[in-house]
Amino acid sequence: MGVTIGRKIVKGGKLVTTKGTCDLGPSLSGKVDTFVGLAGGNFGLCNCEGGDALISATCNKKDGFWPGDSCGFNTLDCGAPFMAFPCSGVVYSSFLTDLNKNPIKEGSYIFSAWSLLDDVILYEDQVWGNPTSLIPNSTNKKVYNTYTHMQTKELTAEDQFDMVVHHIVA
Repeated sequence: MGVTIGRKIVKGGKLVTTKGTCDLGPSLSGKVDTFVGLAGGNFGLCNCEGGDALISATCNKKDGFWPGDSCGFNTLDCGAPFMAFPCSGVVYSSFLTDLNKNPIKEGSYIFSAWSLLDDVILYEDQVWGNPTSLIPNSTNKKVYNTYTHMQTKELTAEDQFDMVVHHIVA
């Protein structure tokens, strides 16, 4: 949840959750040079589709990682490697929808990084045919082939340094 919560804090404004509403204040975007998002569920998690949206706080439709239960005629298969039918107009959780539609950038440079073997996000990072860890309007991205969720954070310090200091992906 770190990436999505971090993005919302930088963007500022009203935060609406299942437990209430609060004002995060004005955007901090102008004060952020580089925002790095590692293995974030920006478009939800496929493990949260279906009934899990009703029983899991993490997966709820208001402020959770609910990815939507369908995309076009594709239903309850958001992690499928190929969509059987054209997919557009997905409805995600309210929090993720508002976050991704908000035009305020998280910083001057935005980098996204993830692994295809992430053991939390699963499905090679795919949600309805798109990488859920890719922050909209990213400057660049880095995709690892074999790291777990935690290894994507713990074993990529050199790449993170290059993103933050040099604004590059090597």
